[in-house]
Amino acid sequence: MQTATLVELTGIKKTYPDAVRPALNGINLAIRKGSIVGLLGPNGAGKTTLISILCGLLPADAGTLNYQWPADETKHRIGWVPQDLAIYPSLTAEENMQFFGSMYLLRGAALRKRIDACLAIAGLQSQSRQRCETFSGGMKRRLNLAIAILHEPDLLVLDEPTVGVDAQSRRLIHDTLLELHAQGTTIVYSTHYMEEAQELCRDLAIIDHGNIVAQGELATLLQQYGESSVAIETEAIPAPELLAELRKQPGVVKLAAEGKRIVINGAAPQELMIAALNILRNENMPVSGAHFGRIALEDIFLQLTGTTLRD
Repeated sequence: MQTATLVELTGIKKTYPDAVRPALNGINLAIRKGSIVGLLGPNGAGKTTLISILCGLLPADAGTLNYQWPADETKHRIGWVPQDLAIYPSLTAEENMQFFGSMYLLRGAALRKRIDACLAIAGLQSQSRQRCETFSGGMKRRLNLAIAILHEPDLLVLDEPTVGVDAQSRRLIHDTLLELHAQGTTIVYSTHYMEEAQELCRDLAIIDHGNIVAQGELATLLQQYGESSVAIETEAIPAPELLAELRKQPGVVKLAAEGKRIVINGAAPQELMIAALNILRNENMPVSGAHFGRIALEDIFLQLTGTTLRD
Protein backbone atom coordinates (compact mmCIF):
# COMPACT_ATOMS: atom_id res chain seq x y z
CA MET A 1 0.00 0.00 0.00
CA GLN A 2 1.37 3.41 -0.97
CA THR A 3 2.15 5.79 1.87
CA ALA A 4 0.11 9.02 1.95
CA THR A 5 1.81 12.27 0.97
CA LEU A 6 2.20 14.75 3.83
CA VAL A 7 3.51 17.69 1.78
CA GLU A 8 3.78 18.11 -1.99
CA LEU A 9 5.76 20.83 -3.78
CA THR A 10 5.03 21.37 -7.47
CA GLY A 11 6.89 23.71 -9.82
CA ILE A 12 8.45 25.74 -7.00
CA LYS A 13 10.53 28.64 -8.33
CA LYS A 14 12.48 31.35 -6.54
CA THR A 15 14.85 34.01 -7.84
CA TYR A 16 16.51 36.51 -5.51
CA PRO A 17 16.90 40.16 -6.59
CA ASP A 18 20.01 40.74 -8.75
CA ALA A 19 20.72 36.99 -8.92
CA VAL A 20 22.17 35.69 -12.19
CA ARG A 21 20.13 32.49 -12.02
CA PRO A 22 17.16 31.12 -10.06
CA ALA A 23 17.76 29.71 -6.60
CA LEU A 24 15.01 27.18 -7.38
CA ASN A 25 14.00 26.37 -10.92
CA GLY A 26 10.75 24.38 -10.80
CA ILE A 27 11.15 21.95 -7.89
CA ASN A 28 8.79 18.97 -7.68
CA LEU A 29 8.99 16.99 -4.45
CA ALA A 30 6.54 14.77 -2.57
CA ILE A 31 7.26 14.12 1.12
CA ARG A 32 5.70 10.87 2.26
CA LYS A 33 4.05 10.72 5.67
CA GLY A 34 6.29 8.95 8.18
CA SER A 35 9.41 9.12 6.00
CA ILE A 36 12.89 10.52 6.58
CA VAL A 37 13.83 12.49 3.46
CA GLY A 38 17.47 13.39 2.94
CA LEU A 39 17.98 16.68 1.09
CA LEU A 40 21.48 16.78 -0.39
CA GLY A 41 23.31 19.33 -2.49
CA PRO A 42 26.53 21.38 -2.77
CA ASN A 43 26.83 24.87 -1.29
CA GLY A 44 24.47 27.25 -3.10
CA ALA A 45 22.41 24.43 -4.61
CA GLY A 46 19.13 25.80 -3.17
CA LYS A 47 18.62 23.57 -0.12
CA THR A 48 18.10 26.33 2.44
CA THR A 49 15.82 28.27 0.08
CA LEU A 50 13.72 25.15 -0.44
CA ILE A 51 13.54 24.51 3.31
CA SER A 52 12.55 28.13 3.98
CA ILE A 53 9.69 27.87 1.49
CA LEU A 54 8.64 24.49 2.87
CA CYS A 55 8.43 25.95 6.39
CA GLY A 56 6.41 28.98 5.25
CA LEU A 57 9.23 31.40 6.02
CA LEU A 58 9.82 32.52 2.44
CA PRO A 59 7.31 32.95 -0.40
CA ALA A 60 7.86 31.15 -3.69
CA ASP A 61 7.73 33.14 -6.93
CA ALA A 62 5.75 30.36 -8.61
CA GLY A 63 4.46 26.87 -7.97
CA THR A 64 2.19 25.26 -5.39
CA LEU A 65 2.79 23.90 -1.92
CA ASN A 66 0.10 21.54 -0.62
CA TYR A 67 0.05 20.37 3.00
CA GLN A 68 -2.13 17.68 4.53
CA TRP A 69 -3.35 20.39 6.92
CA PRO A 70 -4.79 23.92 6.43
CA ALA A 71 -2.08 26.36 5.33
CA ASP A 72 -2.66 28.67 8.31
CA GLU A 73 -1.63 25.83 10.66
CA THR A 74 1.77 25.32 9.02
CA LYS A 75 3.94 27.04 11.60
CA HIS A 76 2.37 24.97 14.38
CA ARG A 77 2.62 21.70 12.46
CA ILE A 78 6.30 22.08 11.56
CA GLY A 79 9.36 21.99 13.79
CA TRP A 80 12.40 23.73 12.31
CA VAL A 81 16.06 23.32 13.26
CA PRO A 82 17.85 26.10 11.32
CA GLN A 83 21.43 26.01 10.12
CA ASP A 84 22.27 29.06 12.26
CA LEU A 85 21.56 28.53 15.95
CA ALA A 86 18.17 29.91 17.02
CA ILE A 87 18.63 30.34 20.74
CA TYR A 88 19.12 33.31 23.06
CA PRO A 89 22.61 32.95 24.57
CA SER A 90 21.91 35.18 27.59
CA LEU A 91 18.98 32.95 28.65
CA THR A 92 19.20 29.56 30.30
CA ALA A 93 18.18 26.41 28.44
CA GLU A 94 14.93 26.31 30.39
CA GLU A 95 14.18 29.99 29.74
CA ASN A 96 14.76 29.48 26.02
CA MET A 97 12.33 26.59 26.01
CA GLN A 98 9.73 28.54 27.98
CA PHE A 99 9.92 31.38 25.47
CA PHE A 100 9.70 29.20 22.35
CA GLY A 101 7.04 27.02 23.97
CA SER A 102 4.87 30.10 24.46
CA MET A 103 5.26 30.85 20.74
CA TYR A 104 3.65 27.46 20.12
CA LEU A 105 0.84 28.42 22.54
CA LEU A 106 1.96 25.94 25.19
CA ARG A 107 1.15 26.99 28.76
CA GLY A 108 1.27 25.80 32.36
CA ALA A 109 1.57 22.12 33.17
CA ALA A 110 1.57 21.08 29.51
CA LEU A 111 4.56 23.31 28.78
CA ARG A 112 6.38 22.15 31.91
CA LYS A 113 5.88 18.51 30.93
CA ARG A 114 7.20 19.08 27.41
CA ILE A 115 10.23 21.08 28.65
CA ASP A 116 11.20 18.27 31.02
CA ALA A 117 10.73 15.63 28.33
CA CYS A 118 12.68 17.51 25.67
CA LEU A 119 15.53 18.43 28.00
CA ALA A 120 15.81 14.72 28.83
CA ILE A 121 15.83 13.82 25.13
CA ALA A 122 18.62 16.34 24.53
CA GLY A 123 20.60 15.20 27.58
CA LEU A 124 20.47 18.68 29.11
CA GLN A 125 18.58 18.12 32.39
CA SER A 126 21.57 18.99 34.57
CA GLN A 127 22.31 22.13 32.51
CA SER A 128 18.71 23.39 32.34
CA ARG A 129 19.44 26.50 34.43
CA GLN A 130 22.78 27.25 32.84
CA ARG A 131 23.09 30.25 30.51
CA CYS A 132 23.43 29.08 26.92
CA GLU A 133 26.41 31.31 26.21
CA THR A 134 28.43 28.85 28.33
CA PHE A 135 27.30 25.82 26.30
CA SER A 136 29.53 23.89 23.93
CA GLY A 137 28.62 23.72 20.25
CA GLY A 138 27.14 20.27 20.67
CA MET A 139 24.98 21.35 23.62
CA LYS A 140 23.63 24.32 21.64
CA ARG A 141 22.75 22.05 18.70
CA ARG A 142 20.97 19.63 21.02
CA LEU A 143 19.02 22.50 22.59
CA ASN A 144 18.05 23.69 19.11
CA LEU A 145 16.58 20.25 18.43
CA ALA A 146 14.81 20.15 21.80
CA ILE A 147 13.13 23.49 21.03
CA ALA A 148 12.01 22.28 17.61
CA ILE A 149 10.19 19.25 19.02
CA LEU A 150 8.57 21.02 22.00
CA HIS A 151 5.17 21.18 20.30
CA GLU A 152 5.35 17.62 18.89
CA PRO A 153 5.29 18.64 15.22
CA ASP A 154 3.97 16.47 12.39
CA LEU A 155 6.94 17.48 10.23
CA LEU A 156 10.44 18.10 11.57
CA VAL A 157 12.79 19.98 9.20
CA LEU A 158 16.52 20.13 9.95
CA ASP A 159 19.07 22.24 8.06
CA GLU A 160 22.63 21.00 8.72
CA PRO A 161 21.88 20.13 12.38
CA THR A 162 25.24 18.50 13.19
CA VAL A 163 27.69 21.04 11.79
CA GLY A 164 30.64 21.37 14.13
CA VAL A 165 29.37 19.04 16.87
CA ASP A 166 31.25 16.34 18.74
CA ALA A 167 30.72 12.66 17.96
CA GLN A 168 28.66 12.06 21.11
CA SER A 169 26.23 14.90 20.34
CA ARG A 170 25.94 13.73 16.74
CA ARG A 171 25.06 10.22 17.92
CA LEU A 172 22.45 11.55 20.37
CA ILE A 173 20.87 13.68 17.62
CA HIS A 174 20.76 10.69 15.26
CA ASP A 175 19.25 8.40 17.91
CA THR A 176 16.65 11.05 18.75
CA LEU A 177 15.63 11.41 15.12
CA LEU A 178 15.30 7.66 14.67
CA GLU A 179 13.12 7.47 17.79
CA LEU A 180 10.93 10.34 16.59
CA HIS A 181 10.61 8.62 13.22
CA ALA A 182 9.57 5.38 14.94
CA GLN A 183 6.85 7.39 16.70
CA GLY A 184 5.50 8.62 13.35
CA THR A 185 7.20 12.00 12.87
CA THR A 186 8.00 12.88 9.25
CA ILE A 187 11.52 14.29 8.89
CA VAL A 188 13.32 16.33 6.22
CA TYR A 189 17.07 16.26 6.82
CA SER A 190 19.44 18.55 4.93
CA THR A 191 23.09 17.64 5.29
CA HIS A 192 26.51 17.77 3.62
CA TYR A 193 27.50 14.53 5.34
CA MET A 194 26.79 11.61 3.00
CA GLU A 195 27.28 9.03 5.73
CA GLU A 196 24.54 10.69 7.79
CA ALA A 197 22.08 10.57 4.91
CA GLN A 198 22.94 6.96 4.17
CA GLU A 199 22.46 6.02 7.83
CA LEU A 200 19.24 7.93 8.51
CA CYS A 201 17.29 8.40 5.29
CA ARG A 202 15.20 6.03 3.22
CA ASP A 203 14.16 8.69 0.69
CA LEU A 204 16.58 11.13 -0.95
CA ALA A 205 16.45 14.23 -3.11
CA ILE A 206 19.70 15.59 -4.58
CA ILE A 207 19.50 19.24 -5.63
CA ASP A 208 21.98 21.22 -7.71
CA HIS A 209 21.72 24.67 -9.32
CA GLY A 210 18.10 24.92 -8.20
CA ASN A 211 17.01 21.64 -9.79
CA ILE A 212 16.42 18.19 -8.33
CA VAL A 213 18.84 15.99 -10.28
CA ALA A 214 17.84 12.70 -8.63
CA GLN A 215 15.25 11.54 -6.12
CA GLY A 216 13.84 8.28 -4.84
CA GLU A 217 14.54 5.59 -2.28
CA LEU A 218 18.18 5.23 -1.24
CA ALA A 219 18.28 1.54 -2.16
CA THR A 220 16.93 2.29 -5.64
CA LEU A 221 19.46 5.07 -6.28
CA LEU A 222 22.34 2.91 -5.10
CA GLN A 223 21.24 0.14 -7.43
CA GLN A 224 20.55 2.48 -10.35
CA TYR A 225 23.92 4.23 -10.26
CA GLY A 226 26.01 1.45 -8.74
CA GLU A 227 25.53 -1.24 -11.37
CA SER A 228 27.62 0.64 -13.93
CA SER A 229 30.17 2.27 -11.64
CA VAL A 230 33.74 1.73 -10.52
CA ALA A 231 35.13 3.32 -7.33
CA ILE A 232 38.89 3.44 -6.74
CA GLU A 233 40.73 4.76 -3.68
CA THR A 234 44.32 5.88 -4.30
CA GLU A 235 47.00 6.63 -1.73
CA ALA A 236 47.80 10.01 -3.29
CA ILE A 237 45.76 12.62 -5.15
CA PRO A 238 45.90 11.74 -8.88
CA ALA A 239 47.36 14.37 -11.21
CA PRO A 240 45.04 15.95 -13.82
CA GLU A 241 47.07 14.25 -16.58
CA LEU A 242 46.41 10.85 -15.03
CA LEU A 243 42.68 11.54 -14.78
CA ALA A 244 42.66 12.67 -18.40
CA GLU A 245 44.27 9.38 -19.41
CA LEU A 246 41.60 7.43 -17.52
CA ARG A 247 38.84 9.42 -19.23
CA LYS A 248 40.19 8.39 -22.66
CA GLN A 249 39.65 4.70 -22.01
CA PRO A 250 37.05 2.88 -24.15
CA GLY A 251 33.68 2.60 -22.45
CA VAL A 252 34.13 5.51 -20.01
CA VAL A 253 30.95 7.58 -19.93
CA LYS A 254 31.83 9.82 -16.99
CA LEU A 255 34.64 10.19 -14.49
CA ALA A 256 34.51 12.14 -11.22
CA ALA A 257 37.41 12.63 -8.81
CA GLU A 258 37.41 14.06 -5.30
CA GLY A 259 40.66 13.94 -3.37
CA LYS A 260 41.92 10.35 -3.48
CA ARG A 261 38.63 8.86 -4.72
CA ILE A 262 37.91 8.21 -8.39
CA VAL A 263 34.48 7.16 -9.66
CA ILE A 264 34.07 5.95 -13.24
CA ASN A 265 30.79 5.25 -15.04
CA GLY A 266 30.52 2.95 -18.03
CA ALA A 267 28.70 0.00 -19.51
CA ALA A 268 31.26 -2.66 -18.54
CA PRO A 269 32.47 -1.81 -15.02
CA GLN A 270 34.59 -4.92 -14.53
CA GLU A 271 36.59 -4.22 -17.68
CA LEU A 272 36.81 -0.54 -16.80
CA MET A 273 38.22 -1.34 -13.38
CA ILE A 274 40.88 -3.65 -14.82
CA ALA A 275 41.92 -1.04 -17.39
CA ALA A 276 42.00 1.74 -14.78
CA LEU A 277 44.07 -0.31 -12.34
CA ASN A 278 46.57 -1.14 -15.09
CA ILE A 279 46.96 2.56 -15.92
CA LEU A 280 47.40 3.49 -12.26
CA ARG A 281 49.99 0.72 -11.80
CA ASN A 282 51.92 1.85 -14.88
CA GLU A 283 51.95 5.39 -13.46
CA ASN A 284 53.19 4.08 -10.09
CA MET A 285 50.03 5.25 -8.33
CA PRO A 286 49.39 3.04 -5.27
CA VAL A 287 45.76 1.91 -4.81
CA SER A 288 44.25 1.22 -1.39
CA GLY A 289 40.90 -0.12 -2.59
CA ALA A 290 38.70 -0.71 -5.64
CA HIS A 291 35.26 -2.12 -6.32
CA PHE A 292 32.49 -2.01 -8.89
CA GLY A 293 28.71 -2.45 -8.85
CA ARG A 294 28.18 -1.29 -5.25
CA ILE A 295 29.10 2.28 -4.40
CA ALA A 296 28.51 4.73 -1.58
CA LEU A 297 26.07 7.61 -1.67
CA GLU A 298 29.02 10.01 -1.87
CA ASP A 299 29.99 8.49 -5.21
CA ILE A 300 26.48 9.08 -6.59
CA PHE A 301 26.51 12.63 -5.27
CA LEU A 302 29.78 13.41 -7.05
CA GLN A 303 28.57 11.82 -10.27
CA LEU A 304 25.47 14.03 -10.28
CA THR A 305 26.89 17.32 -8.98
CA GLY A 306 30.52 17.19 -10.11
CA THR A 307 33.67 17.93 -8.16
CA THR A 308 34.09 21.68 -8.65
CA LEU A 309 34.46 23.49 -5.32
CA ARG A 310 31.39 25.50 -4.21
CA ASP A 311 32.37 28.38 -1.90
